Amino acid sequence: MNSGWKRGITGLLSIGALGLMLTGCGTSTGNNGGTGEASTITDNEKPQMGGNLTLDLSQAVPDVDPAIGYDTTSSEILYQLYEPLVTYKKNTYQIVGDLAKSYDVSADGLTYTFHLRQGVKFWNNDPMTSKDFVFELERILNPNMKPNPSPGSSFFMDIAGAQAYYNGQTKTISGVSTPNDSTLVIKLVKPESFFLQVLALPFLSAVDPKFVNKVGNAAFNTTEAMGTGPFELVTNNQSQVVLKRNPNYWQKDQYGNQLPYLNQITFNVNSNTQLDEMHWEQGQTGF
Repeated sequence: MNSGWKRGITGLLSIGALGLMLTGCGTSTGNNGGTGEASTITDNEKPQMGGNLTLDLSQAVPDVDPAIGYDTTSSEILYQLYEPLVTYKKNTYQIVGDLAKSYDVSADGLTYTFHLRQGVKFWNNDPMTSKDFVFELERILNPNMKPNPSPGSSFFMDIAGAQAYYNGQTKTISGVSTPNDSTLVIKLVKPESFFLQVLALPFLSAVDPKFVNKVGNAAFNTTEAMGTGPFELVTNNQSQVVLKRNPNYWQKDQYGNQLPYLNQITFNVNSNTQLDEMHWEQGQTGF
């Protein structure tokens, strides 16, 4: 992986941290959330379910398709809607399982076997399976995908058969297989020390093939979404983004409460920094 790729990964770490914070954020000021964990809380204070959060965004969100979104604004939203195989443990750079409950890496560093969480569903109740990741990888490696190809294709060229698929020489990616619905195997052409960090980016998140094919790539990148994440997309336009709680989200906190705590997050698009400050001072926005 070249240095440009590494810079891209590093630049998105803070965005991933924000995503974990929003997932676990609740009305209790003692909770900091993140991958099913809660921060230190006094005996008399536990996370409370419910509440709405309003934030300001400096610009509209251009992409809500994980295969396309690579700017920081889109990434903030994508981490609420979609989930990759692995993610970062709260407040660290340590890679842990996300939709993959565990994974194995061969001794030669070439074969990654991901064991997926069972029972995870998309918002429309379709089950998440290993084939959903293959479908998304094919979208990422399709240079002719309309209306825009994925900017993340170069991150995945170390997967066996990725270059041939990208060049249109094959119809399948030879280095990817699904022994069953809960197992995904990825083989590389050479060891890559940053491969798990690549997988923690939003690009290779689980998406619902039936839904994508139904609404089309253009709508899927702008106004339609279907993920397994903690929040569902309600609205995305030039003035506002609204997310609502996914009532069937799979993660729970240490008390057994189902995440996320918040009922709704509203992002108001506003490029006026002085107005942002006024909203903050008047208590109209959080964070």
